[in-house]
Amino acid sequence: MRHQIHYRRFLLMLVMLSAATFALAQTANDYWLAADKALAAGDTDSTFYYLNLLREKFGRQYAYAYTTFLTEEDYRTLHNDARWTAFMDSMRTYKHETEDKRKIIYPRKAVVEDTNAPIVKRYDILLDIDVEKKTLAVT
Repeated sequence: MRHQIHYRRFLLMLVMLSAATFALAQTANDYWLAADKALAAGDTDSTFYYLNLLREKFGRQYAYAYTTFLTEEDYRTLHNDARWTAFMDSMRTYKHETEDKRKIIYPRKAVVEDTNAPIVKRYDILLDIDVEKKTLAVT
């Protein structure tokens, strides 16, 4: 009986600690780390809980993370879960939105004038076409 009381106190402390940790989570990195910890503990539901918080609060800012989530070995255990597909679909949407808004400025080569090149004012081209002989002469 005494062990049950200690066990209940331990569980209560653990819940309070988890709630305090969650309350302090203010950045995307906090949610990402919480998801990683839950994944390492084998708690799939908590993993998706934190991943969804990350997506809801910081999904557009962290759209680049789509590729990381897709290729990270640790997350492969989640790939068969329907929640994973929904999560990745929304992250892919954010990724495409971000890419569509991105402006890429390509460097242009400087125009170099060749001062030694001859200046051509016109071209005189004479064509002599002989259909019967199937010949063409250009001068």
